[in-house]
Amino acid sequence: MAVDASSGDVDTIAAALTSACPDGADLVLDPVWGAPALAALRVLVRRGRLVNIGESAGASITLPSDVVRSRGIEIHGWTNALLTWDEQAGILHELLALVAADKLVTEATVIGLDELPEAWGRSVAGRLAVVP
Repeated sequence: MAVDASSGDVDTIAAALTSACPDGADLVLDPVWGAPALAALRVLVRRGRLVNIGESAGASITLPSDVVRSRGIEIHGWTNALLTWDEQAGILHELLALVAADKLVTEATVIGLDELPEAWGRSVAGRLAVVP
């Protein structure tokens, strides 16, 4: 699920996320931090978890303690740099074995590059793959 976070306004982004996830979110994988992360924290369910993997929307946020405390949410940071090369290689081998055995399948909508402007705002099942 994705929402438009280009406004940079936490309330606007949180409203869009709430609309997209009316029952809340158990897990948010956050590659951007900043206002979108703060908005996402607002839609986490009780004991929900946000995993941050980047900061392209901002390196810091002002986080009111009630956002964390009121629902017992967890915030985790992740980087592959925490893993050794052997651990990373092992995970990749496991992942590729699952793909080869058809045990890891994702739904994707494939479009041509010329369709991207029209497809940008529409909802798609799974991932959107753009073929040049």
